[in-house]
Amino acid sequence: MLMSILPFGVMPQAELAQVSNPSTAGVLAHVVGQWGDWLMSAGLIISVLAGWLAWTMLCAEIPMVAGQKGAFPRAFARTNSKQAANVSLWVSSFVMQAAMLLVYFSNNAWTTMYNISALMVVPAYITTTLYLTSICRNGKYDQYAKKGRRLALSSGVLGSLFCLFILYASQIEYVALIPILLTCGLPVFIWSRKEKK
Repeated sequence: MLMSILPFGVMPQAELAQVSNPSTAGVLAHVVGQWGDWLMSAGLIISVLAGWLAWTMLCAEIPMVAGQKGAFPRAFARTNSKQAANVSLWVSSFVMQAAMLLVYFSNNAWTTMYNISALMVVPAYITTTLYLTSICRNGKYDQYAKKGRRLALSSGVLGSLFCLFILYASQIEYVALIPILLTCGLPVFIWSRKEKK
């Protein structure tokens, strides 16, 4: 919050509106000189690259562990000589690059992908909250925990209502894309089931 308020102490609002992104670099350049701009820009580049590396590793790690546990095909469990994910890294990187290409060549594609990815978690959340509500109402909750049934029930009901509100408030074309995009994972599921037979 301070990062949003403090710049008003060194620059008038009209000048702040003209500062290019990253705006903190422009404000720091105004305060300490050009080296402040370079410092903030370098910090931003390092931050973005570190975030990119972390998300790439996370996206590769999940399918690898799923392959080790049998939820994904065994091919996803392969690692390289450094014990890092191999097949899952290639597959997840390919999917990320395809998504980036779509973003690059489309108008408002980033906003569209953001909205779709936010909605993709709703089926999992609504299923979980409805199940929590169900086990609280039919008395099975006591098998899992001795206390907190009332809190769990209210959390389940509120979570379910919130998910329904999200679906209601979202654009229908994004909501319609959810089942289509979820079916893209069916080949991996079928491949995994065939390996288990």
